[in-house]
Amino acid sequence: MAPGEPLTAGEIVRSRRLALGYSQEEAALRFGASPRWWSGIENGAHITAGAAVALQHFLKMPREDADQFFGLVNGSVRFFKGIRDAGLDSVTRSWVSAHVAPLREPTVLLDGGWNLLHCNAAWAALFGDFPPHPTDHPLDNPVRFMLFHPRAQEVFLNWEQGWVFTILCQFAHHYHLNHDNPELRHMRQRISESDVLERLFTVDVRKELTTHGLDRIYASDGEVREIYVPGKGEMQCRLTTCIPWHGRWVGYQACKLSSVIKGQPLVDLPPSIYESDATVPNGLKIASEAVDSASGNHPPQARAGYQKDRDRAIAVRLTQGLRYPDVAVTVGQILRYYRELPPKIPQNRIRHVTPLKISDRKYRDLESDTALPQLDMLPTIKEALKIPTSVTRLLHRMISGGHPPTIGVRGGAEFESQARVWAREFIDDAVQPIPSSLEDGQWNVIAHNAAYAALFSHAADNENHPTKSSFRYVMFHEDARHTLANWHEEWLVPSLIEFGAKLISHGDDWHPELAQMYEEVRQDPLLWDTFNGRVRAELRNGGMDSGFLIDGGIRGFNLPTAEYDPSKPAENRKRYPVLITSSSPLHMFVNYGGQAFSAQVLEESGPFGELAPVRQLPIVPGFTARPGGLLATAG
Repeated sequence: MAPGEPLTAGEIVRSRRLALGYSQEEAALRFGASPRWWSGIENGAHITAGAAVALQHFLKMPREDADQFFGLVNGSVRFFKGIRDAGLDSVTRSWVSAHVAPLREPTVLLDGGWNLLHCNAAWAALFGDFPPHPTDHPLDNPVRFMLFHPRAQEVFLNWEQGWVFTILCQFAHHYHLNHDNPELRHMRQRISESDVLERLFTVDVRKELTTHGLDRIYASDGEVREIYVPGKGEMQCRLTTCIPWHGRWVGYQACKLSSVIKGQPLVDLPPSIYESDATVPNGLKIASEAVDSASGNHPPQARAGYQKDRDRAIAVRLTQGLRYPDVAVTVGQILRYYRELPPKIPQNRIRHVTPLKISDRKYRDLESDTALPQLDMLPTIKEALKIPTSVTRLLHRMISGGHPPTIGVRGGAEFESQARVWAREFIDDAVQPIPSSLEDGQWNVIAHNAAYAALFSHAADNENHPTKSSFRYVMFHEDARHTLANWHEEWLVPSLIEFGAKLISHGDDWHPELAQMYEEVRQDPLLWDTFNGRVRAELRNGGMDSGFLIDGGIRGFNLPTAEYDPSKPAENRKRYPVLITSSSPLHMFVNYGGQAFSAQVLEESGPFGELAPVRQLPIVPGFTARPGGLLATAG
């Protein structure tokens, strides 16, 4: 099968033209082009970068449309769109109730500048006793604390290589993509004022990113480090990270520190601190609020991280008098490094001895960072200079600001090992009571907990069971149409939008697994009509921002009651609201596109009908849930 595209840049041009009420001829005349040129653009002709900018302004594209349009033109949707979006706060609070507050080990949610948004009780207990500091308190910005606080080395043992080097690699990446942000610029300035940090940043980090690329930024997920815990002394801890799906464009990430010794947590807290009858979206007791209400636990400036709107005057004050700081490494520096490796190729011989057929002047412009290469040149540059894949993917990110296509839907032995480590920390029965699963880039289940298995224990066990593939369950399992309330609008359409967005991100080079799934969708008349109609329309209008099931959304489950009879699958069911949340493990985010999903079943509670977590779902006689936790792994 030759893969087709579910959406083209030309379709967005046509959609915006029609929205403005222009015919093709009228649009071409107003734009200053020929009708033939305009018709070609709408029918899939190549769009240059300059023409794309002009079309964006002429067609008055909204931000979502423009992001999608440039993603289709350049082959990459812009990844980093700032470090904070206050419009996400309500969704973030719902997400925190499922993925931060219930965890017993120290866990924190940070924005793209590492400002603390929420933390759980264990994190507050671990860091809350530090005295006030104007900018670097660990309950305000943990990374500023790690880099700049005079007592950071007392807490983060093996400070330079164990902690700081990795975070500087990540900072270099964030800063390159968002170097005009005042908070990041201020952090870069402070790095330059420390001899140790500046050496690490300009020498060691530059070399590491040049030789290891994106792998160095994301592969640290799950690493074991050393930390000093008050009252316990030196301990080994594991740092695992996940990216909330709703906050992926602004760099949000949740970080968890956990003891590597089973049964010996980093922080000992009474179980009552996690018990609450709070309602959604507040969810379970958000420890940042619980600690904030206890006077004297931490200084006032730490509470800035929890405020809906951070103090804008701080950001203005921090940037006064700054020079423009340098990035760690540039595209040109990476190209020069690989050109000068043995056998060294002179600049003026590049077009003669390699497949890269550009003039000497144009190549000099690339190495001097006077110009950036086009994305479609990267495969040739990779071959000509023998640049490793991970570094080529970093170049893609640096040039476009967007994601490179994933390298597969799943990796090898190292991937499986890392996935199991991550699952233990975020979805295993011992840490997560909410039904949860971890899935690869094709939505095949890697691991799930017992609560997830119990939730779907009534569904017929076949290849489309949700403990094997959530996507296939929504698409093809008969039970989905009974269990998933408003199945077509609230489940099928969002799932197909996510699928279409994944196909778009790979252009015409789909992974075989995705191509096969596309073919299966085509064979089903209802799915194909929905995909070709409603889904294409949504994708033309910023649908790539929708995400699978829209992270943080309240949907519905029609769950079987105790009287359920499988021969009458539509009967004896009770409807429950369900909070759907999603995240991506850091190590899967860019290379594989894997995601974790949670479904927190709710019920009305209290005099005003507030939503609260269900304590116990009804047990359906005759149905036994398969085992959960790490026993539930898919090959």
